[in-house]
Amino acid sequence: MNWNGKRMVGRFVIDIDGCLRSSDHEAIRVSELAALHGRLEPSARFVMEVDGELIPLDAIDVVSLSEARVAFFRSIGPAITLRAPALPCSLSLAA
Repeated sequence: MNWNGKRMVGRFVIDIDGCLRSSDHEAIRVSELAALHGRLEPSARFVMEVDGELIPLDAIDVVSLSEARVAFFRSIGPAITLRAPALPCSLSLAA
C-alpha cells in the first residue's frame, strides 16, 4: 500500500493474536514473531492457525508467507507437564 508516494505496508500480512503486522520477507522465523508483535515476551510460544487447525511451532521453525493469504499465529502459554502427586502407598494385598 502506498500513501503520499511512500510504501506503508509490506507485501505479506501476518496476524499475531489479532494484531495485524506486515512484512516484505517471504518467510519468517517463529522466534521473530514476538518482536514483530511488540507486546509479547521473547520466549513466547506459538501455533499457526490453518483452516481451523492449530499447528504447534518451535522457535527454530521458518514459515513461508503468501501474498494471497493472511498468516494467522496465536501465542500459547508454556508447556504444562501433568504429574500425579507422590502419595505414600499403603496398599496391602490380602489373600
